[in-house]
Amino acid sequence: MLKLNSILCPVDFSETSDLAVQYALAIARTNGASLTLLHVVAPAMAALPGEAGLLAVPQIDLQESTDACLSRLAAIAEEIEDEGVEVDYKVVSGVPFLEISRYAGEQDTDMIVMGSRGRSGLGHLLIGSVAERVLRKAPCPVLTVKERVKTSKLEEEEEEQVSTLCSYALSKAEEQAAAVSLTNISSSIPGTGGTAGTAGG
Repeated sequence: MLKLNSILCPVDFSETSDLAVQYALAIARTNGASLTLLHVVAPAMAALPGEAGLLAVPQIDLQESTDACLSRLAAIAEEIEDEGVEVDYKVVSGVPFLEISRYAGEQDTDMIVMGSRGRSGLGHLLIGSVAERVLRKAPCPVLTVKERVKTSKLEEEEEEQVSTLCSYALSKAEEQAAAVSLTNISSSIPGTGGTAGTAGG
């Protein structure tokens, strides 16, 4: 039986990263594994014209950024400790995918759990997805966690669209002295009690 003893979870404090931490915690707790939270402070990058590529821009406040990240990781680690899981946290500087892969190899990590997308923004266009590159370079299995679909938000948007369409239909009906027929089609699976109905005016 496969036994996981150490899990590495890269953290960039994005929503997807927070979700990855929850998955990493669950896996660590189930396997009795230790969990390491790793944040990589990436150097600021500037795009150069033509095919010159990227140029690293010195960060004067690198230590300040590191200290702030350590403080945030410590707060997350404290919550994980309350769950009974052995946890450690580190902040390093460098190119994220390289540092994540290097750390996993040096520490004999059994699995990396990370968000599929994070705070990349324009960086994704310039240097590609960190998760994609870790998948190719990591010395161990990598579990990528996708962002949850916010169903409630989608439902709210759909309701707004339906309300707008109904208002438009009613206004046109009043102009033309016409009747309006509304139809509700259930998306339930046949045989589960779903119904469809119509109303006319």
